[in-house]
Amino acid sequence: MYESKTRDNADYFSLESQNLILEELSEIKRMLIQNGIGQNIIFEEIEEQAELIKFLDKKNWLQHLKGKIFGLVSGKIIESEQAERLINQLQEFVNSIPK
Repeated sequence: MYESKTRDNADYFSLESQNLILEELSEIKRMLIQNGIGQNIIFEEIEEQAELIKFLDKKNWLQHLKGKIFGLVSGKIIESEQAERLINQLQEFVNSIPK
């Protein structure tokens, strides 16, 4: 249900965009491992984000991502500086994807 608004495909990730983001998430996972932040809970969160990209629109996906990263900071799994870098990196990446 879309609350009296037609669903706009431009608000969602295309299949090509999904693949680009999945590559970016894999790169982030590799970066985390190299930096010694290879905790299983982080990898589970990355996998969840990879699945949600198929269903959520861009705005909601980014909001969900921010919430998950905030949860990782609150749980003292990652530092707030790392979280801010991750959010900025993914937000810039998503914004750079052609519509």
